[in-house]
Amino acid sequence: MVDERASGGPSEAELQQMLAEMREAPAEQVLVEVVNLLLQAAQVKLGRSDARLLIDAVAALAESAEGRADATLLAQVTQAVTQLRLAQVEAEGAAAPGSASVGEPAPEAAPPAPTPQPTAQPSPPSSQGSRLWVPGR
Repeated sequence: MVDERASGGPSEAELQQMLAEMREAPAEQVLVEVVNLLLQAAQVKLGRSDARLLIDAVAALAESAEGRADATLLAQVTQAVTQLRLAQVEAEGAAAPGSASVGEPAPEAAPPAPTPQPTAQPSPPSSQGSRLWVPGR
């Protein structure tokens, strides 16, 4: 049997404590943490084709939570998805043909996506972008 502490993993007691904390945490708090992780990963991958998967996953998550989670939070997530989609299209367009493949990072990083906070108001959508976003592409 592998010793978890020797391999850097949490101990059994630490796992039990994490599970207990997760059971007690409000579902919206867990949702915010998961969405933040996905948004950050998508932001890091802007310009790469795999960023689209992460962005679409956040959009699907927000859509499935509609009517069951805080409307302000979902509006912020939707705004972040819109901004990331525009940034992704721009980053893909910034990669000149032949200079980088679709899977390569874009030369310029986009501004960070907003972190969803249940109490803040979403900003108005941006009207930039010249290419159509096709979910799942």
